[in-house]
Amino acid sequence: MIEPPRHYPSWVVPTVIGATLVIAAYCVFRIFAATGDPEFFGWSVALCLLYAVVGSALATRRDPGGGRPLWSVLAAGVCAGALLAAVFVVGAFVVRAVPALADAVRAVTGQADHTPFVAVVAITALTGVAEELFFRGAVYARLARRPVLVSTLAYAAVTAGSLNPMMIFAALVLGTVTGLQRRSSGGIVLPAVTHVVWSLTMLLALPAVVG
Repeated sequence: MIEPPRHYPSWVVPTVIGATLVIAAYCVFRIFAATGDPEFFGWSVALCLLYAVVGSALATRRDPGGGRPLWSVLAAGVCAGALLAAVFVVGAFVVRAVPALADAVRAVTGQADHTPFVAVVAITALTGVAEELFFRGAVYARLARRPVLVSTLAYAAVTAGSLNPMMIFAALVLGTVTGLQRRSSGGIVLPAVTHVVWSLTMLLALPAVVG
């Protein structure tokens, strides 16, 4: 069950979160439908803003770092993101031998062909933070039961709008890892740093591995 904050009527938070999930899934669908098209960047910005605005509006007042020194949280996030990315890169060498899966990965890496690379890096990093603010922040904090599982499934359900099996698989893995980090750290900084490091590494490494 979703536990609404005290200053909202009980129906508001579930309604807003549900509507956000639907709109986000549509944005994801449009992003992947616009592969190789300039509209890709516009829809990506829209998705990032959606998560950032709703996540901030529904944010709790808990310490985003979970009470740990910021430097230790950042270091742990960088290490976790790099380790997770390394696992995915190794997996990419296997995936490229399977044409159907390799094509699914290329559909992701080829999205930003008509967008300046600096802009792609920026929106990738900002979206990573915004997604964690929403899923591991606002959504997770209001789940009384199985918050890791439910927030991960919600994240994967939105990602299913891509119609890309590799993206859905990545969302399930990343969502589980960042959900467990949210539970263990008590804040969103660790999952956000992990997410950003993983995303940027994938952005740089996958094209070189899969082609």
